[in-house]
Amino acid sequence: MESKLRRCASRTRAPVVIVTGCSAGGLGHELAASFHAAGARVFACARRAEAMAGLPDGVSRLVFDVTDEEGCSEAVTRAAGQSGGRIDFLVNSAGIAEPGALTEAPLARLKAAVATNLIAPVCLVQCALPYMAAPSGSCRGGGGVVVNINSIYGRVMSPFHGAYCASKHALRVVSDTLRLELAPYGVAVVDVALGFTATAMLGKGSACMAAGRPRAGPLARAHAAAERGQAALSALASPARGVAGAVVAAVMRPGGPPAELYLGAGAWAAWAASWAPRWAVHWGYGLALGLLPPATWLPAPLARLAAAAGLLGGGGPASGGGGGGGGGWGGAAGRTARVAAVKGSM
Repeated sequence: MESKLRRCASRTRAPVVIVTGCSAGGLGHELAASFHAAGARVFACARRAEAMAGLPDGVSRLVFDVTDEEGCSEAVTRAAGQSGGRIDFLVNSAGIAEPGALTEAPLARLKAAVATNLIAPVCLVQCALPYMAAPSGSCRGGGGVVVNINSIYGRVMSPFHGAYCASKHALRVVSDTLRLELAPYGVAVVDVALGFTATAMLGKGSACMAAGRPRAGPLARAHAAAERGQAALSALASPARGVAGAVVAAVMRPGGPPAELYLGAGAWAAWAASWAPRWAVHWGYGLALGLLPPATWLPAPLARLAAAAGLLGGGGPASGGGGGGGGGWGGAAGRTARVAAVKGSM
């Protein structure tokens, strides 16, 4: 497997890899196993040692919380100390999903999503950089590789996944920024837009979404529709082992890693959707979930065409009907109707 090594120096040394989020059933667990199978020295990380059961013999375990700055520093230092002072790959795979409407989500859950999905990867990069920078006098590149396991929700938004989407969109910006800021150190950055993948996190996310369903009000029906859509897409999820193998093969290829990877069910569809006009995405969600009538997001010329075709005759959720055009949920009268509907649902 030595032919896969990206580094031009120390080719006789097995690459050293730190992988976070390695609890059994997660993608990190499969990534650790795949890197190990490729001949790497792997340090798997999780908050509890017993959660990493089932990893291959020879994979080292580091127990710490990625949201604990001191814990991150100690873990990275320990890994570097046990591997000759070098780290070749830092794989930020730890993450949490916090589904639910932003209007009802406890702020503590929003902060937890940002702390785990966004701040923790930055903290670990800061800790690992001294051990990943290219040695003085090495050939161009020659440093380590940061792999941020992102999500297709970092490319498109989705109602009832606002906290997760926000943290993952921000992580993409972090990846893009680090790609430039780490270039002088010879360190590459890969952002993995992960589609639906059969992991424990996917199952937990669906369960949490169901538990957080509004029992009444204008969002209840839309939330139920979103749950059905989530279940349908989850049934198409790609096997985690295959996705992990594809990540390892891509980031260890001799020519250097790509800047981005799209893997897992729905990943390329999300890529295409990310190029669609914002009004089209919002209109699509509005029609699918019953959140908004088309007039709310359609550009004025298209809204007039839709109204002429009789497509805008219905009202929004909890509107009790209403007309299209200037009435219903559009214009000044529409804003008054929306405010009244929201107040009436509280």
